[in-house]
Formats: sequence, structure tokens, C-alpha cells
Amino acid sequence: MAIISALAGFVFELSFRSSREVNGVQVECSYFDLGPFVVAVVCLVAGIKCLGNRGRPNRSMSLETVAAVIGLAGAAVHLLRGVLITAGAIGPCG
Repeated sequence: MAIISALAGFVFELSFRSSREVNGVQVECSYFDLGPFVVAVVCLVAGIKCLGNRGRPNRSMSLETVAAVIGLAGAAVHLLRGVLITAGAIGPCG
């Protein structure tokens, strides 16, 4: 779940965009994508769940650790993407 959600976050988009044009020239643009924030929470929860599963019997500890690291790293990456999009540094208006 952690690995899938980290990868799926790059295609999941829940965005809102508005722009205003004067004489065919864009003078105002507003863009917000909620997707990275939602995916960051899912990755964080899945990564923490993988960390909790590491000590259980019949579980591969190395696989659970790798999945936890990917999930937590995915949460950080998607949170950073969300902040950069909100700040206007990236996205269709940036």
C-alpha cells in the first residue's frame, strides 16, 4: 500500500484553477492542487503501518522496512510538491 500510494501520487490530481484574461493576455491566475496533500497523508499512514508490521511473525522484515521507507519518503515528496504548488513555484500558473 505504501509503495503504490507513493507512485500513484504522481498521477492523482484534485485541482482547482481560475484565470482572467484581458485582450487575450492572461493577467491573473490561481491554481491549487489538493492531490499531493491527500496522497502525503495516505503515504504517511501506510509507512507508519509498515513500520508497525515489521516485528510480526511470518513477515519479511526487510520488505516491510523498504515499504515503510518508500511510504515515508513519498509522504515528504508529495508534501513538498503540495507546498510548492500552493506557493505558485510549480504548476500551470508558476
